[in-house]
Amino acid sequence: MRKQFGFTLMEMMITIVILGVLVGIAFPAYKGQMSSTRRAVAASCITEFAQFMERNYSTNMTYATNNGVALALPATNCSKDLTGYYTFDLVKDASTYTLKAIPAGTQADDSCGTLTVNQLSERTANGQSDTATISKCW
Repeated sequence: MRKQFGFTLMEMMITIVILGVLVGIAFPAYKGQMSSTRRAVAASCITEFAQFMERNYSTNMTYATNNGVALALPATNCSKDLTGYYTFDLVKDASTYTLKAIPAGTQADDSCGTLTVNQLSERTANGQSDTATISKCW
């Protein structure tokens, strides 16, 4: 009599069902965590850009130019890391600015939407500035 090795079809199907349930629970949680992490990085990028704008204003007394040349956002590592997930926009004049982190790609369905900050350090997320939204999104 020969001894047989291996799995039965029933054992294999049970294993596949268990793996499917685990993946069905873990993947959405992983996706949500990645989205939240990218949002936190975008918020820190905006803060870094705001500090850049304030340093420029301290030196030149304007947000619009740097030594007579139109001011543009610097290429930072954090903005490069978010390529494909966020785009950064600067709207400025001599005395005001607004920085925006606009979600793109898979980040576009994030509930916090566009993050903004201005020269008064007023923050918004998805156009809302209430305390609950800001604490959740920033």
